[in-house]
Amino acid sequence: SRVSQPPQLGECGVERGCVGIRRLLQGCTRLPRRGGPVFRHPDGLGAAVVRSMLDGSLLGAGIMVLTRSCAANDARKSIDWRLLLMIGAAFGVGEALKTSGAAASMATALVNAAGERPWLVMLAIYAVTLFFTELVTNNAAAVLVFPVAMAAAKSLDADFTGFAVLIMIAASCGFATPFGYQTHLMVYNAGGYRFTDYLRFGLPLDLLVMATAVVGVCLVWPVSTG
Repeated sequence: SRVSQPPQLGECGVERGCVGIRRLLQGCTRLPRRGGPVFRHPDGLGAAVVRSMLDGSLLGAGIMVLTRSCAANDARKSIDWRLLLMIGAAFGVGEALKTSGAAASMATALVNAAGERPWLVMLAIYAVTLFFTELVTNNAAAVLVFPVAMAAAKSLDADFTGFAVLIMIAASCGFATPFGYQTHLMVYNAGGYRFTDYLRFGLPLDLLVMATAVVGVCLVWPVSTG
């Protein structure tokens, strides 16, 4: 089978781009302020500018073009429209599941199917959170499953801490899709990966982390049905 290959970049261009970005980071100091992250030049030159992640990404891309580490034509050609369509479709499906109530219904049904067996309920909580993390987003997954997990913990007369830990881990450890977490998308096109690469390496990792987390939580926060 074909092996994913990262794009080949010129050494000098990469060095210029890295130097430019490094100087940008060195020339800015992050200051906490209400309304978002603020960056101010340490010499006090210029007014403070509020920057979002999108603004910072666009600024970094502009520096790469200005320092000639990436030609403008190459920048235009590097846009993967198939990836953008896939991301847009995934967000659309995820939003439809969330707003229609289907996601909450699926989560509740799966947890109810686990019955009164604590370890199986915890496994279901983790699996549902992981599923929505891979399909929607990690934040939405945690919000959707949190009330379901709270109800399950109450019905089992169990400490909710263990369920909360499972939700946090599952919402942060989705490796089977490129849109399960922001950093996956950052390396998807730049590293020359394919969707099947995430499934092939990420799915076993998902299962390993899930088994470790559920066993660990059951040992640290045991639930007794008696």
